[in-house]
Amino acid sequence: MKPHLFSRRVLGLAAILMVASGCGGSRLAPQAPAAIASNNGPAIPYLRRGHLAANVIYASDYLNGVVLIYNQKGKHQSPIGQIGAGIDTPEGMAVDAQRNLYVVNTSNDTVTVYAFGKRNPIRTLTQADSPESIAVGSDGTIYVGEWCSACTNKVVVYLPGATTPSYFIDDSKIGQTTGVALDRDNNLYVGFTDNEGVGRIAEYPPGSHGPGTELNLGFAWTHGLAFDAQGRLVVVDTGNRVVDVFKHKKKSPYWVRTAQFTTAGNPWYCAFDPLQQRLYVNESRYGNEVDVYTYPAGKLIDTIRGIPGGDLLAVAASPVTPPSPQGKQPRELLYASDYTNGVVDVYDTAGTHQKPLRRITHGRPSDPIAPLGMATDRDGDLYVTTTYIPGAWIYARGQSSSYRALLDEPDPADLVVDRHLTAYVANTNFVNQGPGRIVVYPNGKSLPSYYIDDPKFKYLYGVALDQDEQQLYVSYSDVDGRARVGKYPVAGGAGTDLGLPTRWSYFGIAIDAKGSLVAANFYGSEIDVFPKGAHRPSQRFGHPGRPWYIVFNHAKNRLFVADYSKRNEIDEYSYPAGVLVNTIEGDPGGEFVGVTTGLSK
Repeated sequence: MKPHLFSRRVLGLAAILMVASGCGGSRLAPQAPAAIASNNGPAIPYLRRGHLAANVIYASDYLNGVVLIYNQKGKHQSPIGQIGAGIDTPEGMAVDAQRNLYVVNTSNDTVTVYAFGKRNPIRTLTQADSPESIAVGSDGTIYVGEWCSACTNKVVVYLPGATTPSYFIDDSKIGQTTGVALDRDNNLYVGFTDNEGVGRIAEYPPGSHGPGTELNLGFAWTHGLAFDAQGRLVVVDTGNRVVDVFKHKKKSPYWVRTAQFTTAGNPWYCAFDPLQQRLYVNESRYGNEVDVYTYPAGKLIDTIRGIPGGDLLAVAASPVTPPSPQGKQPRELLYASDYTNGVVDVYDTAGTHQKPLRRITHGRPSDPIAPLGMATDRDGDLYVTTTYIPGAWIYARGQSSSYRALLDEPDPADLVVDRHLTAYVANTNFVNQGPGRIVVYPNGKSLPSYYIDDPKFKYLYGVALDQDEQQLYVSYSDVDGRARVGKYPVAGGAGTDLGLPTRWSYFGIAIDAKGSLVAANFYGSEIDVFPKGAHRPSQRFGHPGRPWYIVFNHAKNRLFVADYSKRNEIDEYSYPAGVLVNTIEGDPGGEFVGVTTGLSK
């Protein structure tokens, strides 16, 4: 017999430099090149988070249609990675305090957002009109400069969480927006050319729809803007080929130049390194490179080059230490899926009677989550099966919006991810009254590449990998309604029935440090432990409830059990002793189904 849960169905030609401090600028000219060479040049790897340096530089290559990744350390660096998914003639970029990367795509009028170390966007902002520069406030508000001189709107504003414009900033003084930056109080500074073609800067307080207050400064042609830690305004004057530094005064003229240095080529945009000891300035037209200067002295100390056929159009630098809204993060996180309330609660595995650190409530921003089974991969990314897509959402570590989905299966239940980032999803196919099957998604694929079938399969419930990740354990009910657990080669092929008692009902399964199979006996209201080769449990523990999915902590000395019953709890047992040591309570009216753990750092 199968519980009712699975029957529910929801279904220019320039280089730009830019950092989290808000450096931005404009495109060289209103027209784009006639043709864009996509991804030419040498092969560059797509890197995972675990292979990236702590501090990196992102450079948008307008002509090759990619964002290149460089290590901040070294000299004359070559790219160590690239991002191509969602990128379309990229220009301005920014990095927020959580190290999310924002890329302006000029050809399709979007901004794509990438979690640190991820090449697929976790969010896409739309409905900008000729976007080119961008700044992200400490409150999460996003400002995108629109370069179109004929357009009424000069800056489009997205409030935190929005993917379509929240409001616009209009100002008749602005002929063409050339750059944007934010000071420490989230006041917006917009570089622009006025109607006479003179470079100007105007200030807009938070929430302003315009017009702004024009600074008493004039330039040949402003582009990159940034603020340093002392609140000084850094301006790239492209027309004069200089970088100016201004300090704010309480009395007129208010902004006074304190430093100026000339640049090696045609300067365009600028960006600070996280310690603000270096200033990156690109060479537009002439170099396909980024020049590195000491700050504030302005001594040229390095050059970072792009790839053949390219034109770097923006650079963004990651912060030294990403701050956490929850303060110090736990070493290991516990995720619990509440199907009824449609949330995934995130806890610290340490402590007792924990309260959620945060909560995941959607897949993409507009889509409910309807969570069931869960797993984490070696990078700490979270996978959540859902009947909403149907398929599984994938979340970058620490994120609450999915950056990718696994698709094409009607009733996903449990899943597991191996060290190669291949995902194995148990599809119950309850909506069609079976048979279920294992659906296999190799790394980076959103559609399945192959399946693992067995003629005995009726409904599939749980999956687990053995210690060598060569065999996949599957708990299921067969065509005669009997509970079974089988073992199958991960590459596909015939499996072996473990010969466990068929009168019970196994749902969640896991493998302990000794290779024993640990199974949640749903109707037996207990956890059963089967040593290798055993047909009877060597140990049983638990208390009245309905154990559904189970997971070990990283050390495998604690077992977390989702209790799908009126109790709506996660029970934590010492292992192998099987002593209940903690209980985590969910929200009223909820039903915890899935549970998994993952390292937070």
